[in-house]
Amino acid sequence: MTNNQNQPREFDAVRGGETPPPIQGAVLGGIKGVKQRLGSPVFEVRVAALSEGH
Repeated sequence: MTNNQNQPREFDAVRGGETPPPIQGAVLGGIKGVKQRLGSPVFEVRVAALSEGH
């Protein structure tokens, strides 16, 4: 088997935050997740954070 460095392995971390989350997507993380969504440049994501952060 070849060792392909571009393929994820079992315990690799997932990098994120480079694209905004989907507007209707589930976001976990409690208050920290809400704060992160409030910092989004996408208006709809910020509104969703307020309406779902109860």
